[in-house]
Amino acid sequence: MAARTLYFAVNFLGVSGMTEPGRVAPLLIGAGTMLTSMVVAGFLLGYVVDTWLGSQPVFMLICGGLGLIGGFMKVHKLLSRLG
Repeated sequence: MAARTLYFAVNFLGVSGMTEPGRVAPLLIGAGTMLTSMVVAGFLLGYVVDTWLGSQPVFMLICGGLGLIGGFMKVHKLLSRLG
């Protein structure tokens, strides 16, 4: 049911190249997973650096922000293949 709804939404929005409902869902799940993993990895890296230096959560916020920006860039590149 969800795949049929997603297929309808993609066709309604006019995304070309998606003729099969089974091709869109894994791509969107992969995009969400990629964004989440990059943000979490950035925060963890920043936490490790903050713990190592004994500083306030400055590096955690900086690395988390860089992970967010990098995640958006990767998702944009991945989803730009749709149309």
